[in-house]
Amino acid sequence: MKPLPAAILISAFLLFATRARAETACATLTRENVGPCAVAASPDVRAAALTVTARQAEIGRARVLLPSNPTLGLSFAGRRSAEDSAFNAYAQLGQEIEIGGQRGARGREAEARVGASEATKVVVARDIAADALTAYFEVLAAREEVALLRRVETLATRVADVARAQAKAGAGSELDADVAEAQAQKRTQSRMVTEGKAAAAEVRLSRLVGQTAIVVDGKLEPLVSPARQQPGAQVLALQKEAVALDAQASVLNRSRMPNVTVSVFAQSDGFRERVLGAGLSVPIPLPEPLGRSRASDIAVVRAEADATRAEAEAKRAGLSREADAQQAETEALARAAASIDDARASRAEASLGKLAEEVEKGRLQAREAFVAQDALTEMLGQRIAAKREACLASVKLAALRGAPLDRGAR
Repeated sequence: MKPLPAAILISAFLLFATRARAETACATLTRENVGPCAVAASPDVRAAALTVTARQAEIGRARVLLPSNPTLGLSFAGRRSAEDSAFNAYAQLGQEIEIGGQRGARGREAEARVGASEATKVVVARDIAADALTAYFEVLAAREEVALLRRVETLATRVADVARAQAKAGAGSELDADVAEAQAQKRTQSRMVTEGKAAAAEVRLSRLVGQTAIVVDGKLEPLVSPARQQPGAQVLALQKEAVALDAQASVLNRSRMPNVTVSVFAQSDGFRERVLGAGLSVPIPLPEPLGRSRASDIAVVRAEADATRAEAEAKRAGLSREADAQQAETEALARAAASIDDARASRAEASLGKLAEEVEKGRLQAREAFVAQDALTEMLGQRIAAKREACLASVKLAALRGAPLDRGAR
């Protein structure tokens, strides 16, 4: 087999194997892997990564030794008179040379641009991971709500059947049976609407992780709050951008130093003489506005760097302030979710299951059973909603605290 086709086949196999491993790792979604899976599948993250690659390529361009290619000049002339004729030939080779450290400054700017683009990529990745965790908890909450409403629907249908049987036996009124069936139908519609919302939540999550079919595993429990405020990705990105602007200002400042052009020439004139020589040319910089000294360009870039640093500081203070407020809200939501503990929820579930039996034994009317069912269902639904809000608040808090959600969450 030829080397090139073999290399292509090996590369294709490795790419396929990598994708297969990624798809397998993301087949079952948990709070630990949903963020990294969404980052791996995100077109926005890939676009940011390609921007980093482009900036890295600029480093090589910035480190080119010579600012321009050599120039070769050739000229020929013939002179003729009545008495004599002569032929002149002239050749000159020139090369522009930087003497102000421009090459090093360009390299530092290119490296700073790479750092800024990498920081921007982290911002994009963490935003995607936060969106994925939000969608993950939305799916868990929707599934719990669907499971609750399915149980409620089954019990309501049983109560309606008992009420209809009692009406046929003369032990109850037809009106009670009709109302019971209407209540059961109402719960069926609620279940169907909630199933639609759950399906939509699963579609959003599956699209975020790049999967067509997903298995979601985990409990509706908030993320562990970061112990302390970490530098936010947005703040770091602004700081890196300020460093890149400083490097750009340095490049502009060093570009004010004129480049010299060194040249050598050879000449053959009409007197049959051979002339060899060398030359040196230097541009004469003129101050603005007569010439272009780049002073205004440097001032603009330095002002932009200072503004970016100020923006980074304002962003840092804003994130810290918002994180403290979110911390208080998250703790309040966690207390609200814990106010209906597992024992109380279990008793409510057991009471729901006894309603139809109580109607059968004549201890409750169907109307009373549905009133009780509404109260118990509302409490259990509030418990799910409180857990959902606490989980979503914990995701927001983790993002504000600068947690690396793109590498997984706990």
